[in-house]
Amino acid sequence: MSNTHNSFTDAEVRALFAAVRTPWWKAFLSIGVDVGLRPLEAINLLWRDIDPLTQGISIAPRPACEHRTHQGAVVPILAFSPGRAANRVVPVRPYTVNALRRLHRCLGDDSPYVFVSAESLCRLFPLLDAGCTPSTDILAPGLSRVFASVQRLARAELSRQQSRLLAETPWPRRTLAALRNTLADRAAHSMGPADLAAHLGLSHTSAILTHNGRRQHKEGQ
Repeated sequence: MSNTHNSFTDAEVRALFAAVRTPWWKAFLSIGVDVGLRPLEAINLLWRDIDPLTQGISIAPRPACEHRTHQGAVVPILAFSPGRAANRVVPVRPYTVNALRRLHRCLGDDSPYVFVSAESLCRLFPLLDAGCTPSTDILAPGLSRVFASVQRLARAELSRQQSRLLAETPWPRRTLAALRNTLADRAAHSMGPADLAAHLGLSHTSAILTHNGRRQHKEGQ
């Protein structure tokens, strides 16, 4: 049976990871489906927010400031406010910690951001001076469009894994929020509503019923 709401099945998650080749996408997918960060939280994630010893990620407000890289470049760190309910520390699985370590080794540009390069940050100064509000589109232009391409590749991978024709392999296109919703689907079987709400950074536990009748939060894009 195909999954038609805005989250991924286990088979689709495996196909997503098999379809991507870059450490960036491996880490980004894991931050969504294994940690449950919102897309905006993931894109705003700084290396200093990650504690590999306790295997936790801090999600908290921060003011705008500037960061000087080891190469001497000055890049902006944007103000970020996840909201009072989203001020939290979330656990990170060893797989995600390893994926983040591989990404850090591969980047090598000393960016303070996990998913935004120092070169991209330097280009933000004119936009910030013009008063643009920080958003996913500013930090990662075209991310939703690229994610649609990733899903097309994953559908082909799923077709190959299941030995089915591509036309016989359904894959409703999901938004970036589907990654976080996938974590919520999985956690609903092992966490109570209050614990799940705290993990996802929700101010309440009343949410939307899933296809299996469990109470759970669902987000759009």
